[in-house]
Amino acid sequence: MKKIIIAVIVLAIGFQSCKKEGKDATKEVKEDNKELAAILENYYQEKMKYYPIDATFAGENKFNNLLPNTLDDAVIAEIKSFFTKYKNEISKFDDADLSANDKMSKALLSWECNINLEGFTFHEEYLPINQFQSLPLMIGQLAGGTSAQPFKTVKDYENWLERLSGFNNWVISAKARMKEGVAKGYVLPKALTEKVIPQIGDLAKDGQSNIFYSPLHAFPADFSKADKDRLTVDYTKLLTEKLLPSLKSLHDYIASDYLKASRTSSGISGITNGIAYYNFLVKKYTTTDLTPDQIHQIGLKEVARIMSEMEKVKAEVGYKGDLISFFDYVREKKELMPFTEPQQVLDNFKAIHEKMKPNLDKLFDMKPKTAFEIRRTEAFREASASAEYNQGSVDGTRPGFFMYRFRMLKNIMFILMKICSCMKQFRTPLPGFIATGKYCIAIFQEDHLVQFLW
Repeated sequence: MKKIIIAVIVLAIGFQSCKKEGKDATKEVKEDNKELAAILENYYQEKMKYYPIDATFAGENKFNNLLPNTLDDAVIAEIKSFFTKYKNEISKFDDADLSANDKMSKALLSWECNINLEGFTFHEEYLPINQFQSLPLMIGQLAGGTSAQPFKTVKDYENWLERLSGFNNWVISAKARMKEGVAKGYVLPKALTEKVIPQIGDLAKDGQSNIFYSPLHAFPADFSKADKDRLTVDYTKLLTEKLLPSLKSLHDYIASDYLKASRTSSGISGITNGIAYYNFLVKKYTTTDLTPDQIHQIGLKEVARIMSEMEKVKAEVGYKGDLISFFDYVREKKELMPFTEPQQVLDNFKAIHEKMKPNLDKLFDMKPKTAFEIRRTEAFREASASAEYNQGSVDGTRPGFFMYRFRMLKNIMFILMKICSCMKQFRTPLPGFIATGKYCIAIFQEDHLVQFLW
């Protein structure tokens, strides 16, 4: 089977090349279960129908037109049934009968089904939008034409038009769900609502500068005039008659009634069942059974270790004050803040990357074939975005790219750029990386890159 579904299978292939000598070599090696493999393949294909944007980012272009309304009760019920079905199917396999590969595949699929089913109990549909990561921000990124959504053929444009129609349905539902959330105790803190308002406002603005018009300003040269004219009419009609009015309505609601209803508390504990939800998120994103307090203690120990290292640096540079004043001393050194234009920052990131590239072969035997680029975060979300990595396509045709924001250009320090570049370069674009919210293992195997999204 060309496409293997569970990520750890890829790692297991590598493990098989390191078989133990001696008595372990005499143990019976179980073959991979073909029935289980078929279930994994079916799971992968069916899941992309419900998570088509993940499929688009993975380079599975047959789903580029889809965008199910995951705020609709019927769709939520379908997704629950999907995870329940595969949870039950995977449970019928006895670990004792499975190979090492299949045991790991079963464990991971069981975990994914269970964690997603548990997530539905916390009614995330009542909080569909936030300032950091939500569907409007993702759609805005795709609309710009430089992310995962392709705009190379007439079919690509038609796919995006269909996906935008689905997004319009989602936007209408988001307003209704947020109203339900207010009534049931699920509402954003006021400070976050204030950040969301300009983001939605930018997406809803009139005129050709709106990011949703971007595809109409970048038609490929081989498009016929008839196709350009038809697509322009269809896009303009959808935007002016449906999507932009829906976004404006959502923006106006958030800027008025929702803002008034927004809470003064800051933590997620302020929503209905918030403490239990926080514990769930800790389990989901750390994939451990550690409690928040246990993780906090780990953090405190790490902070203490880092602070001791900082004390050493302070001594090395001859600074005589305490550590807090040393931070201010470093922060205010003008020679560490030489940038006046965003392009200067991008150029420096690229220069750092070029210096690192010759040394990568010393650290990694295998590297993804996808190219790596450095870009500026889109203007409509730059104020509240963080530095981030967007993965490339599985087939290597779309590069992975690191995005950086320039909200406070004068405070970007050269030394911090080096640290950030190192962390991003070795944590995300290269083999064996884990990204926030999804884990993804990438490894070059023969002539193709196997990549898995969760």
